[in-house]
Amino acid sequence: MNIYNKYPIFKEVNFIILEELVKEIKTGNKGLSEQLIIELKPLILYTIKKYGYYDTFEENYQSAMVVLFESIKEFDPLKGVTFAAYYKSQLFYYFMNIVKKEKDHIDFTQETSSLDQIPEEEYKTIDSHVEDIIWREERTKLYAAIKKLRPRQKWLIESHYFQGKKLIELSKEYNLNYQGLVKLKARSLITLKEYLQKPHNM
Repeated sequence: MNIYNKYPIFKEVNFIILEELVKEIKTGNKGLSEQLIIELKPLILYTIKKYGYYDTFEENYQSAMVVLFESIKEFDPLKGVTFAAYYKSQLFYYFMNIVKKEKDHIDFTQETSSLDQIPEEEYKTIDSHVEDIIWREERTKLYAAIKKLRPRQKWLIESHYFQGKKLIELSKEYNLNYQGLVKLKARSLITLKEYLQKPHNM
């Protein structure tokens, strides 16, 4: 089972972190670039290993950095796409375009044999594979952060994300204001994000 489907909280908390980092960098806070790279490292390494065109890791990594900073410049959150998804697609197509440009100068069939061997189904499920890698390492940190939440926040996170109860269900079951639960959820996710961004949150 995809970890996003089983634990959607991973997706929400980490996407909040990425979106805020990109927002700050776009407004001139370049000092956060290193933190963004750390957050995206699993995705970058996975993509290089799977689709990196160049012979050396260094060349592929430098290309990934170029694409990253271009993606930051071009990213528009109003289009409804998360930065992680946007950067992932930009990096993937960057390497694929290199292969296409080189097809007139090399034996295309020989040089891309490894790509040809990838089943079509694997391309279709690339999102789930990348997501698993990105968030698998975050589980322990997330559980530790949840333990630090206030009792009410912890209750909501556990009920909503781990027991699968919708906010409207919790509202009716406990006679609570629905909008109040929406705000509590938002505050809880932000608090989790802050814990996860601390160097030592364990």
